Amino acid sequence: MNYFNFFQKVLEAQDSSSYVLHSSDKKSNEDFVRDYRRMNLKWDTALNMLNSEKYLPQELSSDTFKLRRNINYHIAEANYRSTMVEKESYIYADSIDIASDSIRKYNKLDYVLNFKYTHQDTTQQPESPPLEAVKIWYDSNWVEIPYPPATYFRVGQRDTAGLGKDHWPTTIRLALYK
Repeated sequence: MNYFNFFQKVLEAQDSSSYVLHSSDKKSNEDFVRDYRRMNLKWDTALNMLNSEKYLPQELSSDTFKLRRNINYHIAEANYRSTMVEKESYIYADSIDIASDSIRKYNKLDYVLNFKYTHQDTTQQPESPPLEAVKIWYDSNWVEIPYPPATYFRVGQRDTAGLGKDHWPTTIRLALYK
């Protein structure tokens, strides 16, 4: 029964993480960081539940190994994302992408418990302002500069109303000039 509760906590953490990320365009950066850090506690709880499990059948050893890796990845990812938004620095974005690619092999479990936690959205969200496509240039120290030559650039969408609810995919591009 404890493993079932642990597995439900993992599903809850996944759903909460997805919910906070997908609703981030409707929040200020401060609200996003607060909600994302609060959500990250669910991953900590899941890891603590797994670590405190006294007995697990041998059949679950592969799954628990994969889940432990996956949970640790999500905890680190949440910390990086929070820091990235808080400091308005995209220096961690490539690391998140690389780690995301490497964690995929740990996503296939042998024993999936089909009962799934579902997150209930009870808040009324205001309509998002329109976004415009922009390219932001950075020097080698990740300081935003107005135009090239630059070391890096990011393509995303900026809030046209100026409310700070920009949307940036996690991909950073290296600016190459001839």
